[in-house]
Amino acid sequence: MRSRHSRTMFRIRITACFFVLAFIYVGCFLYHIQITRHDELYSKAKRMYTAVKTREGIRGEIFDYNGNLLVGNIPVVDVYCDPSLVGDEAQCQKIAQYFANRAGCDYDLIYRRLMDKEIVTYSEETQEKRVRIRRFAVIEKGIEFNLGQQLKNETAELKFKGLMFKNTFRRSYPKGRMLANILGFSSIDNDKLKAVMGLEKTFDEQMQSTDSTLVYERGRDGRIVSYSMSELEDGHSGYDIYLTVQEPIQAILEEELDKLYEKSRPIAAYAVMADPFTGNILAIAQRPTYDPNDRSTMDPDAYRNRIASDVMEPGSIMKPFVIASALDMGIVTPDTLIDCGEGIWYYGGKPLRDSHKIGLVPVTEVVKQSSNIGTAKIALMMGEENLDRTLRAFGFGKKTGLPLKPETSGIFRPVNKWDKLSI
Repeated sequence: MRSRHSRTMFRIRITACFFVLAFIYVGCFLYHIQITRHDELYSKAKRMYTAVKTREGIRGEIFDYNGNLLVGNIPVVDVYCDPSLVGDEAQCQKIAQYFANRAGCDYDLIYRRLMDKEIVTYSEETQEKRVRIRRFAVIEKGIEFNLGQQLKNETAELKFKGLMFKNTFRRSYPKGRMLANILGFSSIDNDKLKAVMGLEKTFDEQMQSTDSTLVYERGRDGRIVSYSMSELEDGHSGYDIYLTVQEPIQAILEEELDKLYEKSRPIAAYAVMADPFTGNILAIAQRPTYDPNDRSTMDPDAYRNRIASDVMEPGSIMKPFVIASALDMGIVTPDTLIDCGEGIWYYGGKPLRDSHKIGLVPVTEVVKQSSNIGTAKIALMMGEENLDRTLRAFGFGKKTGLPLKPETSGIFRPVNKWDKLSI
């Protein structure tokens, strides 16, 4: 009797111990799963029902003083392919012919890209050839947006495989040659827009955009759950730039500059219109120039910003600065008589000429007649130190501070390097 009871109790204890150990094991296992590995498993599960999408920002645009667009962005479509998925030779011919007919693409170029399905590299150390499957190739870039959308729909109906369509933007210069040397241009380098010169480059950092990363959940049918969307990284479009240039004045200046350039055929011609009260540039242009929308035949001499980078002798433009300063210093008055002589005057053994005989005239007439002799005599009355100080005060020998790069400060030697004729 006792023996049977003892065996029963033994079995109960064994069973109880088993359940206790099993309970402890399950508890430890759940703790390990739910606590220790929580982040790891949650991330794996989340990847199964969430997706991340990158949304590109838009590069900033450039406007004139009144908001007229000078540099903008046009929506376009870039088309790529995975050569390993497009199909056999016949299918490649069919796709190449389709894009040649519908988008005016180069049939031979597209066909070669579709058929180039392998990347072959050689190791210099082992002299072995390595072959990899090519997964990416360009079909065509910058296709007009509406046409690109049509191509996307049509290729889907035709069941073309391995094609990818990307909506993006192309830099546009709607005014063509207007202000081209100042605005500059950008180009595409490794699928990234790169500012090359002009204001495009000067303000590149401000106009650059940053991408935003959008995280969203998908249902069992693969559709986006609208309430689940959130931005992981908040990007922004680039800042717009507004110039002091006014398009109507710019158009008139460029029209007159074209007439001058056609008539005289100089190596270069340039003009600047500035507000004398604020220093704001109202119009600025040069010839030769170029069309930033078509740079296939662009001459480097045409896009270099000569206004900022060239060094030139100012010539008669110096006369008002000299005489204004002499008036300000009280060295002369508007009525002071200056002897401009017979149209030629020798100083330091060298002749200085006027275009015609002027004689004894007041300072006002020296300015009106643009007399070289009269201005030189007034400058001598000022002296080298005063003249040097005057011209430097007006900004000669300094950079303007305008956002035109590269800019030279010009050549303005210190007084101790002047010779007898410098003044």
